[in-house]
Amino acid sequence: SARAEPEDQRAAFSGVCDHMEVAGFDTGLQETLLGIMLGATTRANPDKSDLVASFSRQIASLPAALCHASRGVVARADASHLLASISAPTLVINGTEDVARPPEWSADVVRRIPGAMHTQLDGVGHSPTQEAPDTVIPLILDFVETHLGSR
Repeated sequence: SARAEPEDQRAAFSGVCDHMEVAGFDTGLQETLLGIMLGATTRANPDKSDLVASFSRQIASLPAALCHASRGVVARADASHLLASISAPTLVINGTEDVARPPEWSADVVRRIPGAMHTQLDGVGHSPTQEAPDTVIPLILDFVETHLGSR
């Protein structure tokens, strides 16, 4: 998304950043971040339990000092007005279960970038390359081949 964080999310995520700074990535924050990073379908799928466990371990290992990076995401300025100036081939892939960047935000990006291509994946959250690699990787490779393969 090129949008600024909406005020309600900014307030909620600022609280998450404050918590992170004080308590680090404790169990509660790990669960919150799992809910942001992975779709509900992925988290509930027994075949994806290794992926969920891997995300959990990665989140648990993060240092509290990352709070500054999280604050940067939360406080970012709106850049939507710049999208129309993008002239590079653009592929937008989003999941229908992305709670941090909802599908309508991706659709907005696609509308604003001339010629952008869009694929929306059902049952996928904020991490489509991890949640649906068998779908996403071929999409990306085909896109790159189409736009750069003849160079």
